[in-house]
Amino acid sequence: EAFKAIEDIHSFTTISKKTPRPQQLATYYNKVALVFWKGGNYVFHATTVLKLYVLHKELKKNITHTELTRLSTKALLAILSISLPTPRTQIDERLETEEA
Repeated sequence: EAFKAIEDIHSFTTISKKTPRPQQLATYYNKVALVFWKGGNYVFHATTVLKLYVLHKELKKNITHTELTRLSTKALLAILSISLPTPRTQIDERLETEEA
């Protein structure tokens, strides 16, 4: 249900002729990041947190060093929380092709 809501909001923003205000985008990215985190979609969560970092860095003129450090740390931790795929051996690949 949350993904459907995100998709609907994204559709409305792409259809709309007005661009959303930066504050609205920041709120949107925060909420979307939370949905992705709770859903276990860590790649999408990290991407959203990184977009939020870029948004703040580019559009906020009086951003403090502390705030920038906090956002960049959050983005780095989000990226590092992505689990690596399990390595596949040649035997696994051959068994998979033989079954198909």
